[in-house]
Formats: sequence, structure tokens, C-alpha cells
Amino acid sequence: VSAVACHSVRIKGFRLPYYVIHASIGKVLGIVLTPLPASPSQIARFRAFNALTQRTQYARPAVGEVREVYTTGGRAVRLYYPEAGGGQAPAGLVWYHGGGWIIGSLDGSDGLCRQLVKLTGAVVASVDYRLAPEHQFPTAHEDCREATEWLW
Repeated sequence: VSAVACHSVRIKGFRLPYYVIHASIGKVLGIVLTPLPASPSQIARFRAFNALTQRTQYARPAVGEVREVYTTGGRAVRLYYPEAGGGQAPAGLVWYHGGGWIIGSLDGSDGLCRQLVKLTGAVVASVDYRLAPEHQFPTAHEDCREATEWLW
């Protein structure tokens, strides 16, 4: 089964890329499913992001807790908490994944955010924002501002 799409599906709290779900359903049913149509920008984003994440693998150390919450505007924010200890409220760090506002995701920066928690002892909030070209400027910036205000 071949499928190219940049959408994700949430199953029991896990966010899985559409193409994983698509391939799995095809195997279970024993049929070949036709992939969703993808725009050239989605195909390019998918290929670039996969190449980037395969080249740069960050270790995924254990942290105290990882939770995914949603802002009032519906943006996903993944919160990484340090392991218990210290007795006082830790510092906070808001992380916006790289990618020039066109590639990247919460899952792509999971390892790096875990490293930041381990190195700083701070709570890290990784913000998911809408990507270009499907969402024109300043959408991503507004998503990041809205998430930061919501976190504050």
C-alpha cells in the first residue's frame, strides 16, 4: 500500500501519520486502498520531513510526564514535565519546532524537547501550529502567539 499525506489520525491518545493508518487498514482488510490525493507541497513536505528526521535522531530520554493539551483555539500543545523533585515550581520553556513554518511537527521534535527537559529541568511546552502553504502568513505566528498567551 502506498500513501502520501501529511494528515494525522488520533487513536486512543496517540497521533499517527495518516499513511501508517492507511497501510494498516489495507493489510487488515487484505485490499489495496487508494491513497488520498496529495498536493505537490504535501508530497515535498512529507519527503523533506522524513529525510530530516531520519538524519537527525535525538535520543528520547525518560521524563517525568508527557501530556497533550489543547488551547482554546484548538492548537495542540505537548507538555513535558521533569522528573519529580526540587519542591518549587520549575521554569517553563515554550518550543516552536523548526522548519521555516512549512515542515515539522510535535512528533518530529519530541526527542529534542525531552533532551531540553533533562538538561534544563524546566517544563517544556511544544506548540503545534498550522503550516504553509496551506495556511498563509501570518497564520503560524498567530497560532504561536495564541498558544503562548493560553499557556501564560
